[in-house]
Amino acid sequence: MGLSGFAEDRISLYLGGVAEKIAADAVPADESINIGALEREIDVCERAKHVYPDGIGQRYGCYYRQAQLYFAMSAPFAQCRILAKDNDQRIQVPTIIKSRAVCDRGDHGVVLPLNWMRHWSSVGNLAANDRPFEQKDDRLLWRGVTTGCFDATDQNNPLSPRYYLAHLPELADGIDAKFTKLTQHTDANRSFPLAAVQARMGARLTMAEQLESKFLLCLEGNDVATGLKWMLGSQSTIIMPKPRCETWLLEGELKAWEHYVPVNTDLSDLNDIYDWCRSNPQKCKEIAQNGRAYVARFLDIKTEFAIIRAVVRGYLNHADAPLTFSARQRITQLPQVHALWADYGRFKWRIRANKRGFGTG
Repeated sequence: MGLSGFAEDRISLYLGGVAEKIAADAVPADESINIGALEREIDVCERAKHVYPDGIGQRYGCYYRQAQLYFAMSAPFAQCRILAKDNDQRIQVPTIIKSRAVCDRGDHGVVLPLNWMRHWSSVGNLAANDRPFEQKDDRLLWRGVTTGCFDATDQNNPLSPRYYLAHLPELADGIDAKFTKLTQHTDANRSFPLAAVQARMGARLTMAEQLESKFLLCLEGNDVATGLKWMLGSQSTIIMPKPRCETWLLEGELKAWEHYVPVNTDLSDLNDIYDWCRSNPQKCKEIAQNGRAYVARFLDIKTEFAIIRAVVRGYLNHADAPLTFSARQRITQLPQVHALWADYGRFKWRIRANKRGFGTG
C-alpha cells in the first residue's frame, strides 16, 4: 500500500540513526539482550538471567513477546536486540526500544510500540467515558505517582516535573493535582521531598472522572506519561511541559499551542497558564480537537502494520544477527509460529477496538 508523507516521516523517525556506522568495539552498557523472533519464553528468560536474576516477570509479555510478534509479521527467523524498560538514555548499538529522549533521535535505538496495552489500550474507552468540551467543568486535574528523578543531588538526570509539582507553594483554586502513590522512593535518597509529596496525596480518579474536566495536566515520569495517549485523544485540553521523551506516538512532533498548552518544566507558570486557559475556552477547545486529530492518525490498522513492517526491515538492514540456533532448537521453536500468529490476530482486534472506542470506524 502507498504510504502518506506523514507515515514515511514516521518510519524515518522511528529508525533514528540506526543506519549510521558504529564503532567496531561498541558494546551496549544498558540492559538489552539478544533474542530470536521464535524463541520460547523459557529460553529468553534463561538468556536474561544476568540482567534479571530474579526473573523477567511481566517484561516478557510486554516487551520481548511483543517484539517477537512484530518480527513474526515479516521476518520470523530473525534475531533482534531489545531493551525491555523505560528508556531515556542514548543507545549505542541497534536496539529495539519503547522510548527515547527526543534529543537522542540520532542514536541507534529503533522505536516499536512495545508495552502497547499499558500505553494504548485505554484509547478504546474514550467514547464510553468522554463528553463534549462544553459539558466539562473548568478544573485542571492531575493524578500520578512519584516516577522520574526525585533526587536533587543527581546531576546526571533532569528532575521530574512531578518533583517540581511537590514543591509548588500554592495552587490556584480549581487546580486539583495529587499524587496517588509513593514509588521508586528509597531511604537512601535523603533529598526526596517526602513531606511535600505526602501533603499532596489524594485518591485515584477513573478516566470518566478525569474527563469531567476541560483541562488535564500531563507530566512525564520515567519517560512519557502512561495516560498521554488517551488524554490527548479526549475532548479535554492537555497542559504539559514540552515533551522530553517520545514513544510510538512521536510525542516530539507535538506542537505547543496547537496540540497542547505548554507550561514550564518546573511548573512555575502553572497558575498563570491555567488562568489563561479559563479565559480562552474557544482556543482551548480548538487545541483539544487538534490533539484528538493527531492521535487519530495512529489508529488505521493497515497503516500501522505497514509502518511496523517497514521499521523491522530497516532495523534488520543495519543490525547484526549475533545468535545462531541449531536444527534441534529451530524445531522446538516452530510451534511459536502458530502462537505468534494468534497474537497477531488479537493485536489487530485491539487496534480496531481502539478505533471504534475512539469514536471512529
